[in-house]
Amino acid sequence: MAERLITLFSIKDSFESSMQEFEIFTGNKLSIPNIQNHVEELGEEISIKAKSESKMYEDIKLPSNGIIDIKDLIKNRVNKEIIYVGVDGTGVPTRAVKTREAKVGIIFKEESKWKLGKKRNQIVDKKYVATLEDVDGFIPLLFKSYVDITEGSDNYVVACLGDGAYWIWKRFSEIFPNRIEILDFYHVSEYIWDVSKSNFTNDNEIKEWSEIQLNKLKESKLNLVVDELTFMLKITDNLLAQEHIKKALSYFDSHKNRIDYKSYLEAGLVIGSGVIESSNKLVVTKRLKQGGMHWSIAGAESIIFLRALYCSSGNEWNSFWEKKCA
Repeated sequence: MAERLITLFSIKDSFESSMQEFEIFTGNKLSIPNIQNHVEELGEEISIKAKSESKMYEDIKLPSNGIIDIKDLIKNRVNKEIIYVGVDGTGVPTRAVKTREAKVGIIFKEESKWKLGKKRNQIVDKKYVATLEDVDGFIPLLFKSYVDITEGSDNYVVACLGDGAYWIWKRFSEIFPNRIEILDFYHVSEYIWDVSKSNFTNDNEIKEWSEIQLNKLKESKLNLVVDELTFMLKITDNLLAQEHIKKALSYFDSHKNRIDYKSYLEAGLVIGSGVIESSNKLVVTKRLKQGGMHWSIAGAESIIFLRALYCSSGNEWNSFWEKKCA
């Protein structure tokens, strides 16, 4: 019980705070180095086991049937369940280099999405996967979790959520033959807001223009947004504005087949706004990017694995401790 308690405190807050909380709850005092070493060793144990079990998927490349047309899916969907796989990355401050990217994945079934309001969903059962490994180390971990959740069934259509990173869509195409690709709306909105902020100075104008463009995108009227951006590029002499407009135009051109948001929403699909970004914050940022923190690679990796385990829904965290204490 003591080990579980100090681990829980340590993955939620700094080791110093964990030491204080542990003393308050148990009356026992542990040193910060002892706490840190023990918790990081535990996380390392979990990460080594997970990486070992995922090795069979290192060279996985499935024959692709191509991207599923969303309109065909709506019309012809029979006995196919949607499962979402979202991927993103966020920097972790480390001692070896300024930052090291943590790759974070979230997997959840369609049935796990609860609609709380017109514009709000809650994902009640989800699995997180996260690591500081490179792409070749991350993908096997992600795919193993997908196989565990689906029990190897091919009766799923995968809704792939990601930002503009090339590697994400390349790897999605290799491991998910039956897929829908959705450009995460949160990241799309960032490009729109950057353009707006660089072109307008009035807060109301910034907000109004951004919301108009985002609504156009939700109506799948990308052509109107592109026309607007192209016109703005012609008339502005603001170099920063020109830069943001060009970036947005290039971004939309590269991903034009992943932003049919009207069809996605009509099909009841999650378009990603907030789902992926919140994964980064929950699994990584909340613990590893607190003020003044700089991690060893091994230490950060250990905490990331522990937090991914703890933040995942279901009984994974409890099951881990039941097996460990048996």
